[in-house]
Amino acid sequence: MPVRLQQVEDMEVYDVVSDIEKAFDLTFARDAFFEDERVGQVFDTVWNALSPKITKGGKCPTLLTFAIVKTWLRDQGYCGKTAPNTILADIPGFNYARMQDHFRKGGWVMPARAVQPATWMISVALTVAIHLYILPVLGQWTVLTAPFCAYCIGLALHRVVFRQGGSEAVTAGELARLICYANMRRLRDMGGTFNRKTLWGKFQQYLADPQPNGAKLARDSLLVSDL
Repeated sequence: MPVRLQQVEDMEVYDVVSDIEKAFDLTFARDAFFEDERVGQVFDTVWNALSPKITKGGKCPTLLTFAIVKTWLRDQGYCGKTAPNTILADIPGFNYARMQDHFRKGGWVMPARAVQPATWMISVALTVAIHLYILPVLGQWTVLTAPFCAYCIGLALHRVVFRQGGSEAVTAGELARLICYANMRRLRDMGGTFNRKTLWGKFQQYLADPQPNGAKLARDSLLVSDL
C-alpha cells in the first residue's frame, strides 16, 4: 500500500524557518523559498546555510537536554534509573506542571501541556451543576459567569491532574527532544551542534500530522498555500 504523503501549508513551514533563523542568527531573503514546492527543498536550503560550527564537532543537543531532565528528576528524589525509554507516567510523583514551572524560571522554553477534551467536558458539567443548584439567585448574570466559571474549573483540572496536564511526550527521551527543539539557541550556546537528523526532527515536531493514521511528513511532502 503506497504511503500517503502529508501536504503542508507554506506559512507553517516558514514559521519553522523563522525559529531556526532566530536560533542560528540566519537571515533568508524573502524570495529564498519562492520556487520551492516540497518540504525537502526548504530543509536543504536551511541546512546549506548553516555554518560548520553549528553542524560539526560539538555536543549532541538532545543528550544535553536528556542529562538536564535526569538531573531534575534526581533532585526531586527519584532514585530509579532514567533511560530514554522511561515512561514519564511510571515515575513515582512525577508532575510535569512542577517541572515546567522550574525550567521556565531558568529561562527554558517548555513544551505546552496537552489538554484532553475530557478536562473541559468535566469543567462544563461542573459549571452547569454549580449554576443550577448552587447559584440560582444570579438570574440573568448566569450567562455571564458561566464561561468564566468553566474556564477556572478547567484550568484547575489542567494543573492538578497530571494525565490531563502533561506534555505530549510519553518517554523521557521524547521530552528531551521536545525541549531541544524549543531551545536550539540556548543549546547552541551550551556547545551543542545540530546534525541533519536533529534539524529534520524540528521540522517533524512542528509540521507532522499528530494523528497516528494521518498522512506522513516526508521530504516529498508538497507545500500548499493557504491563500
